[in-house]
Amino acid sequence: MNTLVKQDLPILVVEDDIDTAKILCSILDSEGYKTEFVDSGLEGMQKICETEKYCAAFLDLMMPGVSGYDVLKVARSNSNFSMLPIIVVTARDLTEDKVQALEMGANDFVVKPFVVSELMARLRNALRERDIYLELSRKNRELDALAKIKDHFMSMAAHDLRAPLTNIMGFAELLRDGLVRNNMAEQDKAIKIIINNCHHIMEMLHKFMDVNLIDRGELGLNFTPCQLGAVLKTAYDSFLPQARQKDIFLDLTETWQEAPQLVCDHERIICVLENLLSNAVKFCHPGDAVQVGWEQAGDSVIVFVRDTGPGISREEIGHVFKRFPRISVRPTGGEKSVGLGLSLAKEIVEMHEGHAYVRSEQGKGSEFGFSLPLKSSGKRRHENAGDTAARAGILPEIAEKLLQQKK
Repeated sequence: MNTLVKQDLPILVVEDDIDTAKILCSILDSEGYKTEFVDSGLEGMQKICETEKYCAAFLDLMMPGVSGYDVLKVARSNSNFSMLPIIVVTARDLTEDKVQALEMGANDFVVKPFVVSELMARLRNALRERDIYLELSRKNRELDALAKIKDHFMSMAAHDLRAPLTNIMGFAELLRDGLVRNNMAEQDKAIKIIINNCHHIMEMLHKFMDVNLIDRGELGLNFTPCQLGAVLKTAYDSFLPQARQKDIFLDLTETWQEAPQLVCDHERIICVLENLLSNAVKFCHPGDAVQVGWEQAGDSVIVFVRDTGPGISREEIGHVFKRFPRISVRPTGGEKSVGLGLSLAKEIVEMHEGHAYVRSEQGKGSEFGFSLPLKSSGKRRHENAGDTAARAGILPEIAEKLLQQKK
């Protein structure tokens, strides 16, 4: 049985006969249960509705005034009280009493005088049924939540796919109908738009597939030794053209070659860093600066992406690592966003036994980053890890330095 229930929550005894109540409480106390006793149906009715306070209740049927049947009727008339196991206690071993009590919602019954082994067996069985009920209720809530997430996911996917598919169809029809046959520049422009939209759809599909694998616990990681410096340089080189195109200064810290060796999934960590860089470049304005680098913190290494962009409001910062976050900041160059990059980055980092974090101040810039252990166990983590421990300062004083370097 659930020992936490046994230790933490008392059993309510509703019995008007004091001697019987003392015997029952004594039996339960000797078995390690806490007990609480009331000697009237009216008090029992008030107490028994405090479902979360008790793990079970023993209820005498024959009490003056408010009977056990009356208590049962009230307790089972409200679905909020239906999970509490109620075992009726009766001195009359009559079938009609038992049938009536069971039909009114009693979980079981015991007949006075008590046989201790039978009493405890019936209690354990009632508590097992309660644990099963609670577990099923929890699973149902999880399934309901997952169904809502899936519906939202499908809605967002359909919405995000519609725009690029419309562009592809439009420009493909333009080429098919020969409307730009004599204009090579326009043909090249149409083909480029089609290719870019296809790349965007492929990016979306890859992220959707990764989300699905993570939710099913099937996203495999290939842990091998890798040089963190190579990861930093690869991601930096990938985004340097995009940054220059937007007139954003992208800086790789001078110490990148001194970065340590890690045991990680090399490709996945590159994807994580590229997601952070993509986010920074996407939301920065021309003239802003972005810096990517690393630093050691005890037995972990921290990889960071700092920018002098618009920053994120305090009210919205808690949503950035969620799927499809709704934030007021918009891409500055009309870039498309799937809304899954940062959430995937966080999931992958946590699977490496690391932590993802964000520090931001509206109007001053942001720092996104993650920590990884220097000595990884190489085992995937299934449980969620919390955000990294807070470090001093929201954004290091890099803005002026980076802008000076740009000049």
